Parts: sequence; structure tokens; C-alpha cells
Amino acid sequence: MKSLNIIFLGRSGSGKGTQLNLLKKRFNLEEIDSGFLLRNFIKQKNSLAQNINEIIKNGNLVPTWLVVYLWVKKILTVKNKKGLIFEGSPRRLEEARILEECLNLMNRKFIVIYLNVSEKEVIRRLSLRRICSQCG
Repeated sequence: MKSLNIIFLGRSGSGKGTQLNLLKKRFNLEEIDSGFLLRNFIKQKNSLAQNINEIIKNGNLVPTWLVVYLWVKKILTVKNKKGLIFEGSPRRLEEARILEECLNLMNRKFIVIYLNVSEKEVIRRLSLRRICSQCG
């Protein structure tokens, strides 16, 4: 049996995380979370990690090569029979092309699901997530 490999794309607030969690449990998929991988990476005590931390703190995207390196490193720890699920990654066309090439070279067929939710709806959903900085 081939593994199920899914890439979820969509705006913030479109429901990617919700769908990911449902499918991850149902099909026992390994989540590839770029944010988590990057947060772990910047915990290292070296100049690269410090510089990447600054890029993230300033709200910028990290270099493509680093994201790809972290994905590949994580994917190689997952058995071929276990599927993968990506949420919100790739974020750039270049990342998408590289991820497609990597997954193909690893014989991991995949599907891409784009959650098309209106701007009005994602603003409503994201507004519900707001938390008061004073009282929590």
C-alpha cells in the first residue's frame, strides 16, 4: 500500500490546521510543520540560528534552502509506508517546485488541497482568535 501524502494550502484562517488534525488522526499521518521545525532550529546556539531568529522576528520569510533542508531532514526520519501531511507549506513557488522534486525522488506521491475561503470569512475567523494582551 502506498502512503497518503497531503499538502494543504490556503489563507491563514482557512481551516488548514483543523483539516490537518482530522486527517492526521484518521490516517496516522506524520505532520511536517515548517514553523515547528524553524522554532526548534533557532534554539541552537550558533550565528545562523540567531540570524534566522531575527528574520522571523521581523516578519520575513526564511531562506528557501533552510526550509527545504528542514523538510528533507524530517521526511527522512519517517518510514516510507507512513504518510505525510504539510500545512501551509510551501509558501513560495520555488519551495513548491523543490518540494515536488524531493517527494518525487523519495517515491512519495502526493496531493495538494487548496482551501479556498473568502477574505471576509477568514477575517471573521481570525478575529475570533484575538486575545486581549491585558487580561488574556
